Amino acid sequence: LAEGYLIARRGSATRVANACVVSVGFGPPAFQHSDRPPSLPRTLALLAFIFGIGGLAISWVPFLFVVGGAGAITSLILGSIARRRIRSGVQSGRGLAVAGMVLAVVALGVCVVGFVFTRAVVREILEYTEPGPFDAQLTSCTAVDGRVAIAGSIDNLGERTRDYVMVIEVSERGVYVATARINVDDVDAGEHRNWDSARFLDDIADDNPVCRLVDVTGPSPFGLPND
Repeated sequence: LAEGYLIARRGSATRVANACVVSVGFGPPAFQHSDRPPSLPRTLALLAFIFGIGGLAISWVPFLFVVGGAGAITSLILGSIARRRIRSGVQSGRGLAVAGMVLAVVALGVCVVGFVFTRAVVREILEYTEPGPFDAQLTSCTAVDGRVAIAGSIDNLGERTRDYVMVIEVSERGVYVATARINVDDVDAGEHRNWDSARFLDDIADDNPVCRLVDVTGPSPFGLPND
């Protein structure tokens, strides 16, 4: 009887062990708790950084400095909102927000350079397109062995010294040959200035070409070549 009881106990223990193995190996996974906090969004901080670096990139460019300044202001606003939300614990990205705001402040300072550049560009363009009041005319146009000699005069009717570029179209027997640009510099207010120039034109053959004064401009912006 005792021996049978022991066999029964062993069988029961075996069944319990097998049940445990089945439960551990094939049962549903146990819940695992993680101490890692959930990741927080950082969209506003990232946008503040993007607008800050974009504003800095173009804040020195003539005319575009306005867009750069607007981007910098946007970066400051987004960065401030992001920092408030970060302190409230609903967003992350403090480093991006601070970096964007710093870049925005620098961009606003560089906008002053962009404004100065813009004024310089506008001044150069106006000097080129608006040479002031004048009276200009051609007096002669002759050609010898491919060399065209052009002469004329200009009167500065304005109130300050001006530089001029005479734009002259040369044609031969009704066919366009070339355009000559002749600089006449430092013409004082009220001065009458005679000028002349000789140019080599390979395509000219007639001794009496036709020259026509088509335009008078100011000097090329920033000293760029006329041709």
